[in-house]
Amino acid sequence: MAEKIDYKTFLQFAKKKNAALFTYIYHPISYPFSFILFKLGFSANAVSIFGILLSILGGVLISNGKLLPGLIIFLLSYILDFCDGNIARIYRDYLKITNPEKQKLGLLLENLYANVSYFFFFISLGYYFYLQTGNINFLLFAVFTYGIKIISRYTSLHVCIVNKEEVRSIEGSEGKIFKSSAANKIKFFFTRLVDNARLYYISFILAYLIIPNQLASFFLAYAGVVLIINAIKINLTLIRKLP
Repeated sequence: MAEKIDYKTFLQFAKKKNAALFTYIYHPISYPFSFILFKLGFSANAVSIFGILLSILGGVLISNGKLLPGLIIFLLSYILDFCDGNIARIYRDYLKITNPEKQKLGLLLENLYANVSYFFFFISLGYYFYLQTGNINFLLFAVFTYGIKIISRYTSLHVCIVNKEEVRSIEGSEGKIFKSSAANKIKFFFTRLVDNARLYYISFILAYLIIPNQLASFFLAYAGVVLIINAIKINLTLIRKLP
């Protein structure tokens, strides 16, 4: 059936309704990739696995001193994280093919991608700057930042589970810690914009191109912001969501 769908029809069914504002750039970029992968016979879950493998490759490249190629591979893996959803919507809404077990696996792979990519991104960068400077604190700080990031993600998810609230992803559960006021919506937008892979990869690529001599300081500053944001989210989660 894949060969019968044209690109216009593919777009009609693949587009995500009510996409978050900070993803509007990545969705249009992902559609041509999604169309090609779908035509090649990739399932949504296969694309998710491919994205996970690419994020591992990106970390390996950075750890071996190939910073820019590694960052570009990370960005490509992130675009694939949109492609799996596009293809899943084609199977569900156009082909009318649904499989609850594969859908559950897809949700697991979605969060697995984030966890794997964050790990290899922070740790590989910490190791890279350790090799560049000889200062082991870069690597230790990367490990600590990643640890706080993961604790924050799963604290919000687990509290929602304890409270028996249905959530489809860890990102969805994080949104529940902010009350529904205009100010808190702005705070949520800011944290999702800054503390997310989409900006991690783009910002480090830009830093590499614009301030190559200050990359180590940029890493410490950005990782510090990520650490602070996630420490605050842990605190808010425990205060507002515990039974």
